Amino acid sequence: MNYSRAALGKRIQKLRQKVGLTQEQLAEKAEISPKNIGEFERGRGNPTLSSLENLAVALGITMAELFDYEFEGLSVMELKKLVCDSINRTSGEDCKLYYRLLRVLTK
Repeated sequence: MNYSRAALGKRIQKLRQKVGLTQEQLAEKAEISPKNIGEFERGRGNPTLSSLENLAVALGITMAELFDYEFEGLSVMELKKLVCDSINRTSGEDCKLYYRLLRVLTK
């Protein structure tokens, strides 16, 4: 399975659940068959540009938001590793800034 399709599928599913729609309801709003919605969510479908535009409209988001799945599907450990790797590549001053930001964000 293609990572991008799998990540997009998970993103569609999470967005659909966030707005409280079933696959059938989303399919109706987006004028796409329920079978295709299921395929997309499983990362097996190959949505057309038109289908993606319809999904974005039905979910009340922009196309950019639909494709904002860079970290979708990553485990907590993988995310922590990305954060640590980013911090390790910084200068001393930037590292202090990261620490201050993390302190503020986690209070």
